[in-house]
Amino acid sequence: MVDGSTERTRTAKVDALLAMFGGQASTSYTRIATDKNGSSSARQTLDFSTPLDSLVPGASFSHQILQVKEKKQPDAEVRTSLLETPWQMMGAGVDLSLRRITKRQANTRTATYDAQLATQLEGKPLTAQYLTAHSAGGTSSNTETLKIDMPALNIFGSGLVEYNIDVTHKDGTKTSRPTMDLALPLGFISDGAELTYDIKQVERKKKPIQEVREFGLGLPLQLFGAEVSLSHLRKSAREPGDYHVYHDSDLSIQTQSLALAYHLSTTHGQIGATSSRPTMDLAVPLGFLGDGVKLVHTIKQIDQKKKPHQEVRETLLEQVPLDLFGATARLSYGLKSIREAGDYRVVRDSSFTVPLAGESLKITRQFTNVPLASGVKRTGLTTIDLPEFKLFSDNATITARHAISENTGRADYRKTDIDVTYQPLAGLELIGNYQIDDHGASASRDRQALARWHLTKNLSLNALFHQLNDSSDVARMVRNLYLTRESADNGLSVQAGYTTWGQPGEDPDGAGDLRVSFGDTSYVQLTGRLSEYDEKKWQRYDQPILQLALVSGDPDKLSVKLEYEDHPARLAPMQGIKFAFPALGGDMKLGAVANPVGRDGKTVQSADLFEVSLNRPLFSGINMDAGYRYWDYGSSPSGEAVIDYVRCKLEGGEEDDLGKLAVGFRSGDFVPDPSDKKKALPKSILEVDYAKSIGSAGRILVQAYRAKFADPNHGAEGGIEGQLECGSEDALGKLVVGFSSGDRTPKPEDKKKPRAEKIAQLKYTKSFGDMGQVHLAVYRPQYPDAGYTLSHESLEGALKYGHLTLGYQSGVAVPRENGQKIVPYSVFSLQYEDRWTENSRLIITLNRTTPPQNREDLERSLEGRVEYTTPF
Repeated sequence: MVDGSTERTRTAKVDALLAMFGGQASTSYTRIATDKNGSSSARQTLDFSTPLDSLVPGASFSHQILQVKEKKQPDAEVRTSLLETPWQMMGAGVDLSLRRITKRQANTRTATYDAQLATQLEGKPLTAQYLTAHSAGGTSSNTETLKIDMPALNIFGSGLVEYNIDVTHKDGTKTSRPTMDLALPLGFISDGAELTYDIKQVERKKKPIQEVREFGLGLPLQLFGAEVSLSHLRKSAREPGDYHVYHDSDLSIQTQSLALAYHLSTTHGQIGATSSRPTMDLAVPLGFLGDGVKLVHTIKQIDQKKKPHQEVRETLLEQVPLDLFGATARLSYGLKSIREAGDYRVVRDSSFTVPLAGESLKITRQFTNVPLASGVKRTGLTTIDLPEFKLFSDNATITARHAISENTGRADYRKTDIDVTYQPLAGLELIGNYQIDDHGASASRDRQALARWHLTKNLSLNALFHQLNDSSDVARMVRNLYLTRESADNGLSVQAGYTTWGQPGEDPDGAGDLRVSFGDTSYVQLTGRLSEYDEKKWQRYDQPILQLALVSGDPDKLSVKLEYEDHPARLAPMQGIKFAFPALGGDMKLGAVANPVGRDGKTVQSADLFEVSLNRPLFSGINMDAGYRYWDYGSSPSGEAVIDYVRCKLEGGEEDDLGKLAVGFRSGDFVPDPSDKKKALPKSILEVDYAKSIGSAGRILVQAYRAKFADPNHGAEGGIEGQLECGSEDALGKLVVGFSSGDRTPKPEDKKKPRAEKIAQLKYTKSFGDMGQVHLAVYRPQYPDAGYTLSHESLEGALKYGHLTLGYQSGVAVPRENGQKIVPYSVFSLQYEDRWTENSRLIITLNRTTPPQNREDLERSLEGRVEYTTPF
């Protein structure tokens, strides 16, 4: 008897040997019965096995019956029969096994037949398996599977072919996965040349759902003493509604003096979308400069749909040895140029490593030059890292780092860091840091010293000294002494300390701070803080603040959070409770807070706040996210006792299908602050967004909103913006049709001009690679004042060929320069640009302007400009 329970087990076993089929068969019967607390269970097994040497040498047969009876569980029975037999076929050994398994439980019966055959072809294993399973009763299903795995067989002398197939029938659905790999040597071309062909197919219900074909060619050659390797792979992938072809080409040339590698990856889509990624690497060893020195030049190009063309060229000189005071230093220098769409930048990297006292002194420099119309923007960073030195003993070390940051048009920024660590005793650490920030016109110094004494494994006493001198040389000193207890396994963690602050020579002010944490949210977690000072403003509170939070539970089941906060700035303490749990088919949150802060996050409200939110899927991929906020002010001076706000957003669909649609409404606290701080805050906003992708042809985007204001004189604001994009710049051209109205129209650069109510636009862009580009745009604005002179179409066009750019702008497309009183009606421009070096270029510009039609007294004008820029 154990803990008031009783248990008894009875075991019976019988073994017998019989002479059958020229051998000795064995039979075993076992029964195990258990009685526990008045309930009984039984398990009985019958095993039978016999050799079949008289029929087939080495063959055998076995049969097993397993029966299980348990209280509150239906009786179960499993019967397993296994026949294993080897024989010779076409001079090869064949192993055959047949297995039958039947299972019965309650009203369900499952029968499984498994046949496996294993042999060898040309000394390599060949396996085949046929599996069928039938289930009847409570659940009915039929499954048939055929798998054949052939080895790689030799054909045509030394070629290899391999074939595998996996066919499954399940409940009337057929899935077929044949795979074939073929490799043929091309010795008549060169040694090691090979042709490969692979095919993989997936078929379901007699319909192909995926097909992948790969065709590969590899050619190693010897040309003029150089090792040349050329390979090409063509891969096609076909799925319903989609078809892609991939090309990968590799060329490598290896000689004693250089190594060249070229790789080109190209993808062609079903509707003509193309992307390419050519890459070239050239490595030239420079042994005359030292061991391991080499020059590497890399060119990478990426041309991808819906992304700008990018080209990266990089030259790197690696590990040049230099003799310096009897030591060997190493120098590396790299130059990288990056072009992406209309952007261009040059990056220089260099590193210099010097052995020093068994360690390494490292100097690194990185500079980026970005050519602009007004000149060259230059940014740079230089760092000097000193190695770690020992001070007086192995327990004391010092490290230092100096960084210089440069930016065109700004003073250099210099930063120096010095760190010292010392461990005089076991468990005692002394850490010091000295930092100087020099911004050119101003500088600040920061000194910190920390002493940490580990009293026990989880308990430490810490003393911190911090002195900061800002640019005006006004110092502030902070001294902090605190005791920290860190606990694992969700135990109690405490940090208690006392801090003093002030300027040198003055009586410091001081206050205490206590922080605790205990438990885990899976059960109960309690966190709290009691503080007497504001650590941001370094001011002492008239009374200490108290913050408490208690969290328990998992939001996927039920989570509860209690909050409390009180300090002198409050008229009353903040008290809140929040719940999170699944409900109504989604995730729900409830909350009630007394005296919370308002939407500005600072002002305390003398009110009770109640909130509820629900996020759940509705139907057919539509998701709803809704929230409600209720303010109860009681007796408000304004006479408004309660205010409520709502938000709701419905979103669903996919861009690649029928489109993605989102409809949202927000009011009150849920309305975001306007980007223009001078504008009034809307009372409510209604938003609608729709996006639809047209495969690789283009995309449709529509965005609309409507805002209402509390002031009836303000009226309403709103706008709509739509865009249809199709084609590709590198193919037939990219066409964009757009429309915007209301606040969605762009603001005019000339603040004195009215803002258009509506603007329709049509843009077309065609790229000819390195040859040039064509850009055309037509705008149709509509203004509130029908008599405004620019209320008609305007044009914008540009033709770029080589170094020349021919441009035309009219109407709203003409840029508005600051201080220009009269805006030209049109501008015709011709520009020549030639870049001589990375930092210098020549620009010649001719502009011919035409005045507005209503200013006949103004003459046409012609202006020219020559610009030459250098890095100095």
